[in-house]
Amino acid sequence: MHKVNYSKVINTVLNPNPQMPCTELYKGPRSEVYRVDTPEPSVVRFAHGDKDHFKFQAELMEAIGASDEITPRILYWEMKETAKHSHGIQVQTYLPGARLDHYPSLKESKSIVKAVYTIHERLCDVSNKFGLKTCTTADEVLRSYFSKVDDCP
Repeated sequence: MHKVNYSKVINTVLNPNPQMPCTELYKGPRSEVYRVDTPEPSVVRFAHGDKDHFKFQAELMEAIGASDEITPRILYWEMKETAKHSHGIQVQTYLPGARLDHYPSLKESKSIVKAVYTIHERLCDVSNKFGLKTCTTADEVLRSYFSKVDDCP
């Protein structure tokens, strides 16, 4: 397996490098997401937030991650402080696919529902690990992610 220098991957987004081309996937008011063409493509996400939020998100994504490519794995994360904000930077696995720019077909709808149900089940399974009392808390985590759907890819 190829050892990846995550600082270099992040830096290629800030300072383009033809050795590792990057493509903007999303740019919104609270986050920016880029695909970086490393030997195994990865995603670099910049977002506003605090350290506890990003630490929790990394641990949660690791706990619910599996080889079925429903959720990305957070490979590396760090915090950068500026005068105005704390910025979380994450390097994640790249999940192939395309954004939906149309009303989902029956097949796509079934696939989406199955993926959401699988994520819900995984959140319920790991809720004790994170000190979450019930699956209701897992539902709140899911709702929190869905409430941000207008600002994420």
